[in-house]
Parts: sequence; structure tokens; C-alpha cells
Amino acid sequence: MKKRELQELKNKPVAEYHRLINEDKEKLRSLKFDLAAGKVKNINELRSLKKNIARMETFIKEKGSEINKEIKPEVVKEKFVKIKKEVKKEK
Repeated sequence: MKKRELQELKNKPVAEYHRLINEDKEKLRSLKFDLAAGKVKNINELRSLKKNIARMETFIKEKGSEINKEIKPEVVKEKFVKIKKEVKKEK
């Protein structure tokens, strides 16, 4: 995969990753059946599909960790304490 293609793939939304993964898994399944039947000559296509699926799953995990980094525990704790104090004042 070229750098440009990789960069374009990185910038896609998570829903697009799931759609592409499902498409690639379907292609992989059909290629495996064709391989067993002796119809496939190029095994590298199987390998590249597996790698693309793994890349996209990695990008999904990276995007998930980026979201988690934005929610820092200290900030959440401060907000919780602040809300708790406000509730006590109201009583």
C-alpha cells in the first residue's frame, strides 16, 4: 500500500472502516474457497487482504484511544467534585 493510500485510509471515519472491513472479509472468504478449489493462482492477494483488514482494525483502535485521551481522569474527577458540592449546597 502506498503512503498516499495509507494516509487517505487513516482519515476515514470509523463507520467507513467497518464497511470496508466487511467487504474485504467477504472477498477473503470467497478467495479462500477459490484457493481450495484450485482457481486462485495469486496467493499474495489473500495476504494483502488480511493486512488491509488488520490495518483498518488498528486504525479503529487508534481512533478509540484518541477519544479516551481527550477524557482525562483528572478533569472528570474535578467536574464530579464540583457537581457534588453544588448538590450539597442545594440541600
